[in-house]
Amino acid sequence: MVLAGLEEHLLQRRLETLAEDIDGIAVSVFATTLPRLQSGKASWIRLGTDNPDRRRERYPEPVGR
Repeated sequence: MVLAGLEEHLLQRRLETLAEDIDGIAVSVFATTLPRLQSGKASWIRLGTDNPDRRRERYPEPVGR
């Protein structure tokens, strides 16, 4: 995911907010801002990494499924 369309500091704040808000995703999402990507200095942030065991604890499946 690449965030674009705002000034760098606003994109960074949005990225940090996304990292705090995302919970319960079963995959990893890597994100950066467009200005960093274009400058070649992209530092990627991992958002919402989850594993199946942790997800099953939060959302138990019915028996027999």
